[in-house]
Amino acid sequence: MRSCLILSLLGSISTALGADVWTVNCGVLTIQRSDPIVSPGGPSSHVHAISGGTAFSRNMPGIDDAVNAKATTCDKYTDHMVPQLYNRRNGMFELVPFTGANMYYKRFACDYQEGGQWCPRPSGARPFPPGLRMVAGNPVRRTQTHSEQSNQAILYETGDVGEMYGFPKVLQGRLQLNVRFPSCWDGKNLDSPDHRSHMSYPDPTKGDTQGGMCPSTHPIALLHIGGEFGFNTDALNITDSSTLVFSMGDTTGYGGHADFIQGWEDLSALGSSFDNCNGFGDACAWNSFGTPDGKAGVKSDMDPEIPAVYEEEIGLNGPIAKLPGDNTVWDGVVSALSTACTVLPLPSPSTLMALTLTTSPVIATVLPTTLLPSTLLTLPTSSPTSSIPTPPISTPTSISLDPLITQEPSTSSSQSPSSTSTSTRRHVRPTPLFMPREQYEKWLKWIEDLSDDVLDEISGYM
Repeated sequence: MRSCLILSLLGSISTALGADVWTVNCGVLTIQRSDPIVSPGGPSSHVHAISGGTAFSRNMPGIDDAVNAKATTCDKYTDHMVPQLYNRRNGMFELVPFTGANMYYKRFACDYQEGGQWCPRPSGARPFPPGLRMVAGNPVRRTQTHSEQSNQAILYETGDVGEMYGFPKVLQGRLQLNVRFPSCWDGKNLDSPDHRSHMSYPDPTKGDTQGGMCPSTHPIALLHIGGEFGFNTDALNITDSSTLVFSMGDTTGYGGHADFIQGWEDLSALGSSFDNCNGFGDACAWNSFGTPDGKAGVKSDMDPEIPAVYEEEIGLNGPIAKLPGDNTVWDGVVSALSTACTVLPLPSPSTLMALTLTTSPVIATVLPTTLLPSTLLTLPTSSPTSSIPTPPISTPTSISLDPLITQEPSTSSSQSPSSTSTSTRRHVRPTPLFMPREQYEKWLKWIEDLSDDVLDEISGYM
């Protein structure tokens, strides 16, 4: 009904002006532990619900891999995926039925113009470059920062209460995850190491997450995608969201995210579709383009051309005892954990774990008992907001503001300080100290005494 209403409203707009919004309606393709963007070729860290082209698989490195699909669950060609939702009942995890997606394509962003403030109409937003892929949202986020556009772009709906941040406390019918993808491109990269940096939201002083003028760092405006991803909580009689958890262990909803892979066959038609609607059905470009026969498509459920790989039960055959991928359910025990937790690379085999928390300068380094007591250590400081117990060490009188060294110092005198690998974040930390065996044993005892909840929480971010 909602899609029909929108199309009716758009149909009343003068064809001379064209329209700035149209929809893509998608059925369910597959639910599997795969993500060809973040984890190409192998299992992803958590289960995803996927809609779109039937060419979806774990390995899609080519520009045209999505375009070459033989069919699609949508009424037009496009590929999207979101984390699968689970419900906790009687100590088990049951799959909440994924109902598909409605994708709203909007022409609201415009290219960066030095000294400009407002976008013209039409805005001139371009179709996606071939091979573009991106991720909106952050699966490890567990708090809401209202000033961050990436946080503003993840919302939820249930019933008729409107959009909100985080899981609604009371559910009225189905739960809907709304994701606003960034629409400003750097003009160079089809992807980036974090799958986000090549894209940006419009300048917050000249627009919002759905449209406006692009920033100078990402000057090229692309069509905006607003996704609505549905989960049928009503089918399981769920009215209290406290039992819900995403496949990556998120119980807040703040970690909601979505992936996009460019799968449009005719990008020229995509670009002109906003201006060339002459009616409904096959006569309207946004209904017909991108489908194999040029006819208006139909939303439907399908199977992927390449069968899914399942290393474990994910809930398709009934409730399961744990989240796939051994993901830990987040319960807020470690309150200091950042929404942008980073595991630092430690190539030396003597270091087993390093957890960097960007909201507070807490650094934990665990070493095996076989090391000599004179091993050089970077000892942690504690945060007032952290629920992790303070380790049994005294705070040094000398504090260094140098970047955190992520490799153990070389014993070679030929290595200069500038050649040492460093983190891009700066942390207040003690100067390196030589730890005597007695202190080292106290440190290990402190690690061993940490509660299982704390250790499970830390391991979930590794």
